[in-house]
Amino acid sequence: FPAIYGDEFGYWAAGSFFAGLHWENITTINPYYGYGYGFFLSIILQLVDSPIVGYKIALYCNIFTMIMIYILILKVEKILLRFAQCELSVWLQICIAMFVECYTSYIQYVNYSWAEIPTLFFTWCGIWVALKCIEKNTINNQVFLMLVSFILVTIHMRNLGFFITAFLFLMFLNMRLEQRKEMIYLVIISSLFLIIFWGIKEIYTGNYYIELSGNCHNVDNELSGIWRKIESLCSFQGIKKFFVALSGKIYYLSMASFGFALFPIFFSLNSIKKKLKGQSLASLEIAVLFGNGLSIIMLLICNIYMINYDTRFDLLLYGRYFENSIPYLMLIGAILIASNDCILRNKEFVYAIILILSVATVVEKNQNYKLAKGNVFVNMTPIA
Repeated sequence: FPAIYGDEFGYWAAGSFFAGLHWENITTINPYYGYGYGFFLSIILQLVDSPIVGYKIALYCNIFTMIMIYILILKVEKILLRFAQCELSVWLQICIAMFVECYTSYIQYVNYSWAEIPTLFFTWCGIWVALKCIEKNTINNQVFLMLVSFILVTIHMRNLGFFITAFLFLMFLNMRLEQRKEMIYLVIISSLFLIIFWGIKEIYTGNYYIELSGNCHNVDNELSGIWRKIESLCSFQGIKKFFVALSGKIYYLSMASFGFALFPIFFSLNSIKKKLKGQSLASLEIAVLFGNGLSIIMLLICNIYMINYDTRFDLLLYGRYFENSIPYLMLIGAILIASNDCILRNKEFVYAIILILSVATVVEKNQNYKLAKGNVFVNMTPIA
């Protein structure tokens, strides 16, 4: 099979399960990642006999998906501009969308059959539907948003952060509009989606990951594996590691977005102050709060999951598990800068620079400490 990385094999293993193939004897060499992307890959496995051709088809589909993502970015951008009551030229809108589309790591992910590109696509679908809910909070829009959130969770458990954010976001909108019936529907629909997800996962892992409970390497993406890391936070050393790791994730968020992701954060601080004074929030402020909430929740999940950075040094700056939330913040930051009330004229820009430099200092000191101990590369086992 032409897959180079173990992660790729993990996703193709899910595809083989739904295609009716029997790879269970070798599946447990890799962790369980998720089965959502496997539904799509199973179609490819059924259509072609050659693994090499199937792998190439998956990569071509990544390119097509990136085109669809660009269209979604333009749709989201137009809604945000409408919320901001800001008019930008068509060419400037295209340039901003292209800037977000060309987020560095996702251009790289196109070359692999990982779940990152499908994750990014459904994330932008969810963001678009969330903005539609702000415009018109119908039960159909709410069901669609929770459906997209469900699909994201099936792709990878880390996307549980999107599911939680979407649920809290819709609860906020329903409470704000005093839609009690919709709140009940939301709880029922969300519960059904979680039950369906868990049921399919148990069937898949029960048949393909026979040694899942006894292989520590394979339970990392299971709730039991994540729970052990949460329990480690009960000690002083665990809390210390949590905040050191958190500084690395914030540094990654700042640098990967070229600082653009920080502007929405400070924008939302003003919105929170406004809400505390009893003033109602505008549509743009709610849209920005949704983006910040999504990024924060997914960042915290990533931080807990990657808390053992002393066993693999790159985990300190590991941002792949919340990376699908960054481009939306970049889009908001670019719109805030391009709007008439340019945020660069305000004190938030100074705060952003200070935050970046402060976090960078913490990360650098910890990095130098690790380098001094010689623990940069640990447990780096190649996959044949």
